[in-house]
Amino acid sequence: MKLITPVLFLSLLLNSVVVFSQTNTSYPYSIYGIGDIKPAGTGQSRAMGGAGIALASNLAINNINPASYHAFDSLSFMLNAGLDMKFSKYYDQYQSQKNTTAGIGYFSLGFRFTKWWANCIGIAPYSSVGDNINTTKAIEGTSNSFNVNLQGTGGLNQYYWGNSFTLFKNFSIGVNAAYLLGRIKQTQDLTSNYFSGTLETQDEVTVSKIYLSYGLQYAFDLGKKMKWTVGAIYGAKSNLLLSHQMIILGNAADTLESNVLNTSTFTLPQYYGVGASVKLADKLLVTADYRFYQWSQAVSTTPGVKYVNSTNYYLGAEWLPSTSFRSPYIAKIKYRAGGYLNNSYLQLSGNQIQDMGLSAGLCFPLINHLSLSVAYSIGQRSSVKSSGLISENYQTLLFDITLGDLWFIKPKFN
Repeated sequence: MKLITPVLFLSLLLNSVVVFSQTNTSYPYSIYGIGDIKPAGTGQSRAMGGAGIALASNLAINNINPASYHAFDSLSFMLNAGLDMKFSKYYDQYQSQKNTTAGIGYFSLGFRFTKWWANCIGIAPYSSVGDNINTTKAIEGTSNSFNVNLQGTGGLNQYYWGNSFTLFKNFSIGVNAAYLLGRIKQTQDLTSNYFSGTLETQDEVTVSKIYLSYGLQYAFDLGKKMKWTVGAIYGAKSNLLLSHQMIILGNAADTLESNVLNTSTFTLPQYYGVGASVKLADKLLVTADYRFYQWSQAVSTTPGVKYVNSTNYYLGAEWLPSTSFRSPYIAKIKYRAGGYLNNSYLQLSGNQIQDMGLSAGLCFPLINHLSLSVAYSIGQRSSVKSSGLISENYQTLLFDITLGDLWFIKPKFN
């Protein structure tokens, strides 16, 4: 009977491929590159400002640092799933628009093979495309113009297998082997009073790539009630091969040209990050991260768009009022809060996009080894400088379920 839950998880994992492929963003600038890069982390880190490089727990899965899997209990497994919702308001100096998106955030299963080797398998979105832009283009040699509608859907998912190896007491290293797979479709409709009918181009891009990332963690005590953990993560530069299939449609959806095949590349940057956390008296946990992404290694072919290096800062805390089993239920709830400041890799017309916000959350212990975490954040994405770019005010809500259970243990009584 203990095998039922892992088998059920694997079934859900396979059936979720279609669900993950659906668009779960409405960010207008997701039109560039491979889309809007999704935040890493699960319920605990997302409620703590996104920090997680130095987090490790036997009650939660942390996919930010693969070295953290060493904290899994032996002879047990953990099942983790999340549901993401986002409420956005986009605006510029002339108009505003509201959007709501929702989607499955992640599935993961953590377990331990040996005393020194722990594993995690799962699926999570890597990027998402959901743009819908109306603009105009001049017709050369005339005073007329095209009306242009750009629409994008799709994104990339990562199917990963994480490994954590304990080299000696309190020190572990980890590696995530992720398979990036997805499809992005960009549609462009051209209409004009200068001629009758429409012209539509559909560019469907398929991406697949194996990508490795690494991490380490080291824990030590300073005094009887102060436990420190330091960590680091690293990912090397990698080139994605994008396979394009283009279809050109004319009036009444007549196909003018199809199966126009070509390829292009997109660079995933080298990155690194460091983090530290301190736990006081097993009640207060404070953690902070710094991450750097060398996006200047990627080249943009779109005029006015440039990829620039991205620096990210995260800070969070968690408070558990009591560790006693005899305490009332309210004292067993974990209270979390944090904040973040991310300088985006997008620079538009000389203006870099910046993302900043605050987060908060609760973790409710339920029956047996089941827990429910809720993470809420409020933030803003806008240009560092004052400009005519589109800004976004947003709120996100994450529901995270974690189930832990014994594995490969035979009951004494049936």
